[in-house]
Amino acid sequence: MVDLITLDNMDKLTYSFPRRDPLTVWAERNTDPNGLFLGGQYVIHPILLAGRKVYYGWPYFAWSAGYDTSGREQVVRAIFSSDDPRRIKDLLKNNGIRYVIVDDGTRSSSTPMQNERIFQEYFHPVYQDSATRVTVYDAR
Repeated sequence: MVDLITLDNMDKLTYSFPRRDPLTVWAERNTDPNGLFLGGQYVIHPILLAGRKVYYGWPYFAWSAGYDTSGREQVVRAIFSSDDPRRIKDLLKNNGIRYVIVDDGTRSSSTPMQNERIFQEYFHPVYQDSATRVTVYDAR
């Protein structure tokens, strides 16, 4: 009986996320819907609200579906810790990653970015918002 209450309430609950976040709008207008983003371990993020894909995201969801999250975590750690721009570019290319998001989530996740300076020096920013401390770099 308790489970039936859930079914009855399913169509009564509504919740929406604000879609007018500047990063969401930018991503919708300026990125390939199939372009793969790399950032922190996001459960919800403006990039996801734009319908874009993330390489790693919150690992529980992918892990529980049988994906190799530990392998991807190793790739993310290598990208976010390497001091070699060529190695970073190769890892990004070999894993199909088109964009790298640098924000507070990337800086403080369990696989934190330790080489933001490398991205600032060797990659082209395609989106910047100083108020939210977000930069998106083109990985090509």
